[in-house]
Amino acid sequence: SVQVADLSPEKLHSSPFKLILLCYFAPWIRSDHKFYFDYVFGEDCSNEEVYQRTASPLVQHMLRGATCFAYGQTGAGKTHTMLGSSSAGCRGLYALAAQDLFSYLSSSPTLSVFVSFFEIYCGQLYDLLDHRKRWGYAINHIYNQDFN
Repeated sequence: SVQVADLSPEKLHSSPFKLILLCYFAPWIRSDHKFYFDYVFGEDCSNEEVYQRTASPLVQHMLRGATCFAYGQTGAGKTHTMLGSSSAGCRGLYALAAQDLFSYLSSSPTLSVFVSFFEIYCGQLYDLLDHRKRWGYAINHIYNQDFN
């Protein structure tokens, strides 16, 4: 899925989105790449709507392992979408998913929940819940491991 960003005059003067507009007026820049999306959200779309169409279906599969991943250009709104804004009373996808997950788990007292928060930044993996590991790990040192 993809969401259209707010390109208001205030945002244009403080945002890296200027590059998008520059490319639009640069006829010498050509691209044969095609991009396909399951859904396109408008700029007035709420986090609740994004959650219902994207992450909500993952909640039932979380017990078997699922990932909700935000990717995009700096300033595109990843943090707002995933964390929300307490000042605006807008919950992000993390809070909405946790609410649904704990509601689902309340019917099964034998299950436990373990959570990890990692950030990949400039080729480094950061454990966001352990400040001692904040300086990161090189991505090439992380291995997949089967826990079954």
